[in-house]
Amino acid sequence: MTFDPRFCTRFAVWQKPQRKDLDMPIIEVRFIEGVVATDPEQKRRLIERLTEDFIEICGEVTRPFVYCIIAETPLMQWGISGVPMPDLAYLTGERREEELRRANALMIEMQAQQDAQPAQPAEQPVP
Repeated sequence: MTFDPRFCTRFAVWQKPQRKDLDMPIIEVRFIEGVVATDPEQKRRLIERLTEDFIEICGEVTRPFVYCIIAETPLMQWGISGVPMPDLAYLTGERREEELRRANALMIEMQAQQDAQPAQPAEQPVP
């Protein structure tokens, strides 16, 4: 494919910076279209507050470079445990409850195994 500048009159051509220090911070929020933040004002406030919190933590110097993107996923184009969402019967039903119970039991067992292992000595700095 060759580059033809005639096709760049309406569209900006963006290239990823080659230097890592030139990358901008991106805050990306994903939720289900029509279920969460359905009002444009809610989305505006999310963008504003997430950006302000980021700047408060990382410094004012980041303000001109902070991108905040809201990505809405259409219904039935996402899932939990292999179940297309939203499926309220699944989310509130016995199958989901049992999946969570089993996952919690496994995590408790894993934590117990980790706690039973002897602590590793911290590495000593080389003088």
